Amino acid sequence: MAFNGYSILDYGGFDGTPAFAGIMKNFELAGWIIGESLFSVPYDWRLPAFAQSDEFFTNFTALVERAYGSNGNRKVVIMGASFGPQFVLGFLHRQSQAWKDKYIEMFVAISPVWGGAYLALEDYIAGIGNTGLQPPSKFAARMGATEIQDLPISTWMFPRGGVSNNTWHASDPIIQTPTRTYSALDYDELFNDLGLADELKKMLTVTRTDPDLFDLAPPLVDTFVTYGTQVPTNFGAKFASDFKHGVFPDAPTQTFNVSGDGLVDYRSSRRGLEVRGVTVVLVEHWHNPSIAISGCYSTAGDYN
Repeated sequence: MAFNGYSILDYGGFDGTPAFAGIMKNFELAGWIIGESLFSVPYDWRLPAFAQSDEFFTNFTALVERAYGSNGNRKVVIMGASFGPQFVLGFLHRQSQAWKDKYIEMFVAISPVWGGAYLALEDYIAGIGNTGLQPPSKFAARMGATEIQDLPISTWMFPRGGVSNNTWHASDPIIQTPTRTYSALDYDELFNDLGLADELKKMLTVTRTDPDLFDLAPPLVDTFVTYGTQVPTNFGAKFASDFKHGVFPDAPTQTFNVSGDGLVDYRSSRRGLEVRGVTVVLVEHWHNPSIAISGCYSTAGDYN
């Protein structure tokens, strides 16, 4: 089956997804059977949920209905981790309430990035990489940033400005230079100062017209969210020089941290509290700082 330029040979299976090996083993030990009661849904990670092909939504719908029918008409639990919850949310937004009432038991979102993440912005402008590690050279960083800027999903994951407790406020500095401070509400100024006016237009289109995350419309199914805390997570950075048109910035000289899971700021996942018309259960997951976001897949640590 062709899917956005890729051939998917085992739609619903787990071949080619080694990151899920550990959690799949736990599910199998608990009695789930891959291909019978446990399935995966691949997506094109380069594109936001609203830009996925019609085939993605059609195949996802068919898989849920098949899982429901082959398991004695039992409702289906949909689980997504990290990027995954954003795509599940987009999928549920496109289903009728009658369909969701019939087929969906609940939606489990593990460390969702519903409010964006600072490292996505840093990747975009400085090519640092989502581990926060310094590239081997400025040339490598610039090449990385150029590649990231070509991915429509990059700006979809930028910190989302707003006034609620779980968005980035005008008083939250995410980028600082000697003479400027930028918040998530200052992307116009930031991109203009960087000389990225064309990229700015694309970013505005993606983040300010997004039907899924802009207002965080409810999925209208019961939703369970688990997210990591107590691990230092980048919230912003300070650069040694002001930004100039046509000059690729050096790596930041200082980073600022808040509580999260190592990649995702806790407030991004807690944005689920803003969802209206649905029961949302939030569970904080305290885990070892050496595990970072992958710890949200495991049982390491304690639960509140």
